Amino acid sequence: MMRQLYTLVIATFLLIIAACDSTPDKVLPKDKMADVMADMYVAESVADVNRTKFYTGGSDSLRKVLKQSILQRHGITQEDLDSSLMYYGRNLDKYVEVHDLIVEKLEQRMSQADAAMARAAGSMAGDSVDTWPGAPEVIISQRSPQQMLTFVLTPDDNWEKGDQYVWSIKTLNMRLPGHWTLAVDYPEGITEYAHAQFQGEGLNQLRLITDSTRIPTRIYGSLTTNPAQGEIIYLDSISLTRKRVDRQNYHQRHRQQRISMARQNKNTPKSEDTAPLEEESAKKEENDNAPVQSAVEVKVTDYDSRRSRITTNNAAALAN
Repeated sequence: MMRQLYTLVIATFLLIIAACDSTPDKVLPKDKMADVMADMYVAESVADVNRTKFYTGGSDSLRKVLKQSILQRHGITQEDLDSSLMYYGRNLDKYVEVHDLIVEKLEQRMSQADAAMARAAGSMAGDSVDTWPGAPEVIISQRSPQQMLTFVLTPDDNWEKGDQYVWSIKTLNMRLPGHWTLAVDYPEGITEYAHAQFQGEGLNQLRLITDSTRIPTRIYGSLTTNPAQGEIIYLDSISLTRKRVDRQNYHQRHRQQRISMARQNKNTPKSEDTAPLEEESAKKEENDNAPVQSAVEVKVTDYDSRRSRITTNNAAALAN
């Protein structure tokens, strides 16, 4: 008798545990609920980015179609979703578990998207191509894991001698100055880089011009910020545009900083099609660095000359 009672108690206890761990028939399991909600969040983001399409004339019919397609994809109805939302809303511990799964799935999708963008970036052919390998928008605060951005591009068949790269970023709510650097490495152990400071709000651009006689071994850059207490910095519309050699502005390359890790071979032959660019660039650089008399200096010289003439005339008058 006692043995039967003991068995009954154990069976009842196991049924209670199973009932606590299970979900009602109309409620979606945690993993499937997380998949559905992750798709819903992505759909809402798409609608917010394309507001002209999804909110035209105050109608949300296109948003309803998008939501319905997600339900059909997962083989559920609106009633199933509503019941699941009510169930997890009443069971906060289970709701937290679902929320953590949603965040995990979204982060995984973002990582996959960034990896796909990185594979595609830099391997595009043509002029004026955006080769930025990361996300186009970034939010930075003191709570962020890091307050900087970095990237690296490796060469492929589409890289050409003399390519120039323009790193563009729109900043918002940035009170303290930030710094960014755009650099290029060459096979001889030579590095050239452009460095600048930026602050405030609006569009910022940093330009790097590569050597017209050789192909780089890599293009890379870094950006550092210094968010104040409670400040949230928005970096938007991030791009890295690659353009082909610009003969008109190529001489500006000599304004970039240069670091040599090995002794440069001065006898390195220059290609016939690009060597004139180096010579023309050097001449333009000499002209840019030639001393120029400023307007202020001209005015001071003219004033001193007039004063000298007046003083001489007065002295002659007194002598007479």
